[in-house]
Amino acid sequence: KQWYQRRVRGFFFVLPSHGEGWGRPIMEAMAAGLPAIVPLWSGITEFVQQGYSIPLTVNELELAFPEEFWYLGGKRYKPLHYWASINTTELGELLTWCHLNRPKLEEIGLRGKEAMFAGFTREKVARDVVARIDEIKAELQPELEVWRRRNEQKIKMRDEERRRQRDKNFQGSLDHLQEQIKVLEDRIKEIDTGDGGVKVTLAEKD
Repeated sequence: KQWYQRRVRGFFFVLPSHGEGWGRPIMEAMAAGLPAIVPLWSGITEFVQQGYSIPLTVNELELAFPEEFWYLGGKRYKPLHYWASINTTELGELLTWCHLNRPKLEEIGLRGKEAMFAGFTREKVARDVVARIDEIKAELQPELEVWRRRNEQKIKMRDEERRRQRDKNFQGSLDHLQEQIKVLEDRIKEIDTGDGGVKVTLAEKD
C-alpha cells in the first residue's frame, strides 16, 4: 500500500537504463497508472509500446563493459556484450514534454494501466505459459518420438545384456557344480548299505 501511494504521487516514471531482463519496476509503475519513460530495448519491449508509454528511441548500442574485461591470457573468452546507448538529448525533451502536457500524461497512464491488467494478470500469464509449453511440445514431438524409440531400443539392449549375463552366471555356477560332482564321483571307493544306512568311503586324494 505504501509503495502504491508513493508511486501515484508522481506524474510519470523514468528509468533510462541500458536494458532490462524484464523490467518489473516499469511494469509496476504502469500498473499504477504512471506513464513510463524507458528505452525501447531488451525485455522491456514485451510490454512497453508507443501509445500507452513514452519510449526512448534506441538508435545505437554501446559496449557494456570495457573490452579488457573480456580477455584472459590474451584470448577473448566470451562474446562482447552490448546494450542500449541512451540519447540524453531526447530524454530531456521527453521530460520537458511531460511537464507541459499533464492531461495527456493521464490518458497515457490510463491506457498503460489497462494494458497491464489486460495482458499480464496471473491468470493470463499462466494461460500464456501453458500455451507456449504446448507449442514447444508440438515442435519437439518428432524429436521426442525419435528419442523415445532410441530409448526403448537402449532399454531392450540393456535387458538383453542383463539376461545374457544372468544366463552366463547361471551356466558358470552349473558347470562348477558339475565339476564338484565329478570330483566326488572319482573319489567314491565303497558304498555299504548293510545296516540300513549309507556309508560312502572316499578314496584318498592323490
